Amino acid sequence: VALVRTEAVGVLKCALDYKMVPPLCAKPVLLAIVQHKDVTRLKGLDQLVNVLAKASTGFAKELSNHFYSKLSSGLTTPESKLFATLCTNDPRVLIKKGTDVLKQAESKSTEKSVAKNLVAALLAKRQTQYFAGPAVEKESETLQLLISSKTSRWDQYRMACQAMVLGDFCYAALALNDLAESSLNEEHFLWISSLKEIAVAEALLCSSGSQAIPDASCRLHTSLSYIHHLHSTNDGTKQQGFTFQSRCIFLRLDQLDLITVIRQLTRETRLTGAVPAKNTRHHQHLMNAVRCLQSLALRFRELNQKFGLLFQSGMSTSCLVVQEEVCDFLANATQVAFSEIFGPTKPPSDRRRKKSTLLISKLMIEMDKHIVQPMKSPLEPIVRAAAMLELLEGVLTVPTPFPRDFFCPRAEPVAHLNLVPFPAENAEFGGKPDGPIECFPSICFYLQVNGKIPKSLMQNARRPIVCVFVWCRLLYSSPLDEEEDTEAPAKEAIKARIPDVRGPHNLFLLADGRFHGTLEMAPLPDEGHFVLETKVGCRDSRGAEWEVSTATDSCKILIHSSRSR
Repeated sequence: VALVRTEAVGVLKCALDYKMVPPLCAKPVLLAIVQHKDVTRLKGLDQLVNVLAKASTGFAKELSNHFYSKLSSGLTTPESKLFATLCTNDPRVLIKKGTDVLKQAESKSTEKSVAKNLVAALLAKRQTQYFAGPAVEKESETLQLLISSKTSRWDQYRMACQAMVLGDFCYAALALNDLAESSLNEEHFLWISSLKEIAVAEALLCSSGSQAIPDASCRLHTSLSYIHHLHSTNDGTKQQGFTFQSRCIFLRLDQLDLITVIRQLTRETRLTGAVPAKNTRHHQHLMNAVRCLQSLALRFRELNQKFGLLFQSGMSTSCLVVQEEVCDFLANATQVAFSEIFGPTKPPSDRRRKKSTLLISKLMIEMDKHIVQPMKSPLEPIVRAAAMLELLEGVLTVPTPFPRDFFCPRAEPVAHLNLVPFPAENAEFGGKPDGPIECFPSICFYLQVNGKIPKSLMQNARRPIVCVFVWCRLLYSSPLDEEEDTEAPAKEAIKARIPDVRGPHNLFLLADGRFHGTLEMAPLPDEGHFVLETKVGCRDSRGAEWEVSTATDSCKILIHSSRSR
């Protein structure tokens, strides 16, 4: 009864989110698939298989055995679609019989729709092995020849996108190269060429590791230029935006640059056999590289916080979270490898890493067990440097997590925000002040906050928005008298005494997206010019906090603090 109700899908997803594995639900679903003659009549079956394949290993194994038993006689199109869904969520079912699936897809008696679904299932096979080899590249070429002869160009594009999400960048590069050569217009050519350059760059890294970093970086820069050109030629009538895509590529380039820096410094230690002395170039560069990796991890978190509310796939959030953990993992491994410089460190939490099914998450668990932890024992610096080089090579040659929402360019919703002094002495009610806000040192003041969340954000958010708030940051700009030469220690003393006003400060949210509230700002420490920077955020029904974009001019307000003369 529950199987034919669409609401059952939401119940199972909720159970999975709260770590409740539903094995009792798996058995009736499996029996219904095996015994029901027409699986197309079972509503929500794709979503159920999607959820249960992750939650129950036994369900995935038994269902795959059922499909393999019918493989030789021929699967129907709905059954092959379910098989592709099963393999995507649990690629282990392809380890033993992936060759049989490929033969069936190549068979002339197989329908084109069934062959397409079987190829989609085979793309998940890349998730069963850490490193690519000649066999993987050869199989990718075979799949590309097969799919190009049996499917439309739109299906080829969808296959290429699926391959990038699953880490088969070799297949994606071949497919996108064929599509780029016969693009219909300039926009299609720019978009497909950008994806092709990314796929080629990641395929080079998977096959050659650190040796391919220069070529891969060059191709990523080329992809970025295509996206910038596409953004500049995109007129205002099209609801597309490429901010998320650009920032993803920028972060990947920064990650490769930092890996290159750490690798070069580690190679110097391996050649000299000595830990760099304090206050030397080697020492300072190592310290800066670790700080930059930790900062890069925060940038991945901010990217997820800014765009994650509109993600169509939860896997996109998982990819950004794993990328954040990769940066933290590399920073911790560097600190352990050069423990004489950094001393004892606290390892980052691996709780989310153990829950992820991505290849790089599994590899990080293995490398932490077999490389990072043994490096904490008394070892020669040259040994730790050699181990660190192998660790970096492993991170480079494993497919990087690729968010599915990268293929969904969309305009970024912009919220309206007004900040006015309260009571509004130098501005009309609800308007912006003509000049800086006048206030007195050591006396608190108030700001009225009002604005509106875009309707598109309220409608398209993954979960309902239940609360709106603002984050604030108060910065010291300059002394009251611009000509006064304030000494650096005095400026630092003022900055040190600036009150912490970060928040979040909750506001009242109405059903139509409008919000309002009043902020009580802590007294300023001294006279001078200050800048108050604000960011709008929202909280969904599960308590997750997200950032909402606002117009640049509405995010800052000038404050003039002076005493009575």
